[in-house]
Amino acid sequence: MTVKPNSVKNFFGTIPPRKVYIKGMKFIIHILSFFALLCSLVACSNGHGTATGADPFAEDDLSSTSGEKGDSIIVKKDTSFSEGEVPYYSSAEVFCWTDGCEKDFVSSSSKTGSSASKGSSSSGTAKSSSSSAKSSSSAKSSSSGVKPTVDENAMVMTDNRTKIKYNLKNIDGLLWTTTNLIYGTKSGNGVYCTTNNNGENVCSKYGTFFDYETAQEACPSGWRLPTKAEAEAALEIETDKSWEWVLTGRFVIENGKATYSKEGEEGRVWVDDYSENTIQLGKTFKQLMNATDRGQNVRCVAKATKTPTTESSSSAKSSSSSAKSSSSEVEPTVDDKEENLTDNRTGKTYTLRKVDNGPGTTKILWMTTNLITETEDGNGIYCDNNGENVCSTHGTFFDKDAAQNACPSGWRLPTADEATIATTKIKSDAKNPWEWPLDGRFEISQAGASYGQSGDQGRLWLDGGSALQITNYGTIAFDTLDADKTDNRAFNIRCVKESSAAAGGPGGK
Repeated sequence: MTVKPNSVKNFFGTIPPRKVYIKGMKFIIHILSFFALLCSLVACSNGHGTATGADPFAEDDLSSTSGEKGDSIIVKKDTSFSEGEVPYYSSAEVFCWTDGCEKDFVSSSSKTGSSASKGSSSSGTAKSSSSSAKSSSSAKSSSSGVKPTVDENAMVMTDNRTKIKYNLKNIDGLLWTTTNLIYGTKSGNGVYCTTNNNGENVCSKYGTFFDYETAQEACPSGWRLPTKAEAEAALEIETDKSWEWVLTGRFVIENGKATYSKEGEEGRVWVDDYSENTIQLGKTFKQLMNATDRGQNVRCVAKATKTPTTESSSSAKSSSSSAKSSSSEVEPTVDDKEENLTDNRTGKTYTLRKVDNGPGTTKILWMTTNLITETEDGNGIYCDNNGENVCSTHGTFFDKDAAQNACPSGWRLPTADEATIATTKIKSDAKNPWEWPLDGRFEISQAGASYGQSGDQGRLWLDGGSALQITNYGTIAFDTLDADKTDNRAFNIRCVKESSAAAGGPGGK
């Protein structure tokens, strides 16, 4: 075939030379477009874009625990935007602009309650990046593994994960912990802790603050959050030392940051109800409300297995072994001269001393040593000091409630006036036995009770919750502590009684 001078025979056919360039460029463009499309499809199928920098979708705690795609399709809110920008919600397979859009995309394995899907939801909070978004030591992962020890006679539950003991209260057949759960004192994995203005760790002082998701599984095995109806019943209980709501404060979680506030003004406890999930406590109110993005406390509940006695139901104390239950049942033995008292509950004998309260008044008999009724912890009694039993050597240490009825039948705690008179009239005297005690005291927190100040201070309970403080920093000194300064303490007791004997006998000179 004859080729025309102005034509070229090539891959594209016989075309004029001026069109070869155009055809070639179009062919190259088509080839490049095809490869670009192919690459984009591959990138999309892997869930990754081609933009440089951190991938907002590549978050470790969105991955499946089984390694299969779709096990953990939980939407996460991105919190890296500056103020005023619109956040987005995303997962490995989902991108949308509205909170709650995940309900249309959660996989079937997530809906059936896989551990990965249940544990990986986040709102910018401090969560682990593990596949389940919880560490192996978190409340959620270990809550079902270790059963607590429950003593319904003593009304005490021991959380064997931490060995912390909680007094219990029976409310309509349901056992409640009377103080907030402590399960973690450092922030992370749905737990929020900080120090207050006094330098105290608020989780150690008030109980751990959990987000709502973590709170669901924070309780020990077999225990749980209360329902709305159960919370309403608890709100009807009169506050006393056996059941006290505490204004612990709360955390507000915003933009990945948690801020603690309202200490002493407000307290909050989680409830297992999405419409009203919070017990809100204030100085003048207590009510149910709904809260989101908060760190709040937990009180755990479980069904009682025994019918409570009046005593255990109202004061969370055992009716069989506590000093309170036995004080009015067993009469002590006092000799004719009123020099000795034998506590027939324990068989212990105490030397007595008579104190003259002034003309026209009845003399008061004082025990010259501290009362010993129990030497084991429980029911408002504290004895253990790192393996040392201090009750055996110093006398039983009672909390404020247990002290009020610890004395033998017919005997009582001294009044503040009687204590003041005794401190002016009685000096430590080897001939007429009397030692002002310097036996220390216990400070009680939800983490346990710590003993201290032995040899420097001693404290004796007085009527109404106040206490006599004895100090010796070179010189013996006395002070009366008002009842509002003796909360969460355990002190000793010296019991008193009006003398019935004629003048004579041991005197208080």
